[in-house]
Amino acid sequence: MLARVGPRYNRPNDLGANMKGLRATVLGLLLCTVASPAFAAFHLMKISEVFAGSALHPNAQYVELRMFAGSQNFVSGHSVILYDEFGMMVGEFTFSASVGSGANQSTILIATSEAAALFNLTPDLSMTPSISARGGKACFDTIDCVSWGDYSGSTTGVGTAFNAAAGITVGRAIHRDLAISGGATTLEAGDDTGDSANDFDSGLPSPRTNAGVNGTLPASTCGNTTTEGLESCDDGNGTDTDACKNDCTYGPFCGDQIISAGEACDDGNSVDTDACKNDCSTPECGDTVVSTGEECDDGNNTNTDACKNDCTDPECGDTVVSTGEECDDGNNTNTDACKNDCTDPECGDTVISTGEECDDGNSDNADACKNDCSLPICGDGVVTPPEACDDDNSVNIDACKNDCSLPMCGDGVVSQNEPCDDGNDVDTDGCSNACVLLDCGNANMDPGEECDDGNNVPGDGCAASCVLEFCGDGVVNDSGAETCDDQNSIDTDECKNDCTLPVCGDTVVSTGEACDDGNNVDTDDCRNDCTTPACGDGILDNGEDCDDDNSIDTDDCRNDCTTPACGDGILDDGEDCDDDNAVDTDDCRNDCTEPACGDGIVDADEECDDNNRDNTDACLNDCTDAPVVAAPECGDGTVDSGEECDDDNVNDGDGCDSACMMEDADPGPAPSTDDEGCSCHTVGARTTDRGAPHWPLLLFLGLVIATFTRRRGASQRSAGQ
Repeated sequence: MLARVGPRYNRPNDLGANMKGLRATVLGLLLCTVASPAFAAFHLMKISEVFAGSALHPNAQYVELRMFAGSQNFVSGHSVILYDEFGMMVGEFTFSASVGSGANQSTILIATSEAAALFNLTPDLSMTPSISARGGKACFDTIDCVSWGDYSGSTTGVGTAFNAAAGITVGRAIHRDLAISGGATTLEAGDDTGDSANDFDSGLPSPRTNAGVNGTLPASTCGNTTTEGLESCDDGNGTDTDACKNDCTYGPFCGDQIISAGEACDDGNSVDTDACKNDCSTPECGDTVVSTGEECDDGNNTNTDACKNDCTDPECGDTVVSTGEECDDGNNTNTDACKNDCTDPECGDTVISTGEECDDGNSDNADACKNDCSLPICGDGVVTPPEACDDDNSVNIDACKNDCSLPMCGDGVVSQNEPCDDGNDVDTDGCSNACVLLDCGNANMDPGEECDDGNNVPGDGCAASCVLEFCGDGVVNDSGAETCDDQNSIDTDECKNDCTLPVCGDTVVSTGEACDDGNNVDTDDCRNDCTTPACGDGILDNGEDCDDDNSIDTDDCRNDCTTPACGDGILDDGEDCDDDNAVDTDDCRNDCTEPACGDGIVDADEECDDNNRDNTDACLNDCTDAPVVAAPECGDGTVDSGEECDDDNVNDGDGCDSACMMEDADPGPAPSTDDEGCSCHTVGARTTDRGAPHWPLLLFLGLVIATFTRRRGASQRSAGQ
């Protein structure tokens, strides 16, 4: 049977069949409808097995299809398509004719020539090697697909790849699990859950052609140390956890169902959320994988985000203040410091919390619960039923009485504008039922009157009710010493308790005053303008050196009221610098002068500094060390005081001895006397006063005389010529 092999130009990935394939599919369906019985087609078929080759035969590959209904053999024009691990198509193999057997459970084999030779059978459709064991996908048209290994393309229809950690084991095939639905040995539609990791297992290859011919496995003996047949390796030992496992497949690797060194578990599947993760480690909270028993897993240590550190979703009442919560105390008490909805209690939330007397959740301040969540009481300044008034004071004779009722004649309380109120119904007892003194204002002191000035004008010392006016009655008595009368006992408001207006110097600290000592001393703890002393107010106080009442920090008085001084960090006249520290070796001296050679302090660029102008001592005037001069000594080549000679050594016998004294030469023959009685010596044999000839000197003189005589003779010869 012929096959069309290789990727088409218009099929760049695994997103579906191209239009040409679609037309072929439609045509095939039409033909099946006309030429075959009901349900006779090709679509009731699944991929049942995939083999990616062995170690010795890597190109021996096949894909096996299996029918789960009869008459599904009309595959002409349909294709098996293979993809690499990235989802790119690497091969397409198309049936040029239908296969012969359409019996239920029949198989169709698509295989390479190497696989045909290895398993000794003839495939129903030939293919070229295109299957990567590491990862990929195989599809039968758009009917069915399976993925394995590190496949990262479209997951539609394949779900999680089979054995994502290792792919298809070399020398092994992946088989569809027939026991998922119905019989354990027959393929049913329910055996496909759309998840490759769940639908396939690993096992020995068992290819079968449409004609029912089963492939034969190549002979091998695992454990004989010779790699043969489908073996990947053969080390001949019984160790199942080394590089070659006991079934002669490579190992160990995560996913081989053997717990090897470094693995905590190995269940051989690709499910990352079960009891063994895909990296063969056991699941734990914090590994970023939401495993069985976990509601979430974000892999961090933040307990207040969308996933708690115990891998549960945050909820109100778990004692953890999470995002969106103001508090969380984990209890069911709705009236404590944290409500049951994990919000902070506040007045107006309808919950009576600690510190609240009531909470009705409204803004009506005159009902049974005030807006500050306290119960209304007489005297709180809020008129609430059954109060007629509430002025929030303790004055019982003003417009609102202390029981929060309105004043009225006959209540026994002499209120404003009432001359009297005796609280009875007797109209002839001196206070009428209209609360008027019967004879008040007649200029006569009648019974019950304190005064009667013949008028009913208040503020003249005698009230209209014929009672004496007093400080605190709310009436300014012009005839007395009152300048105000606010009828309260607050001494620091705009009217003092003696009914005078507050002034600075009255010893009462009133509104707007910081102090008031009642004296005229402006230099004590309270100024005459009733302000407290402060640096900058122009008055010299204790602890201040000066106070010039300005904000200029460079004049004769600092802003902190101290006098300028070297070391205060401010450059004043007469200072070269001022660095506000006690370090005398930096760029500013402690006397606020800049460093200079000769100031007695050795700076970084000076070798010495002796603070004098003597240039002959150990420190020169440019602050460098004076050169060291060696003390004179015999043998230094210089004739010093006390020396007769110095020939730059201390050797004896060379004319200048080791003590730098001249040595005597050999005295020679005794002197002779000439005819004239002159005692003579041989030239060069003159003796010193110590009897020895001075040979070096005589030799030098001889050389000088000889040189002179020679030059003179030469000059005379030149002149004679």
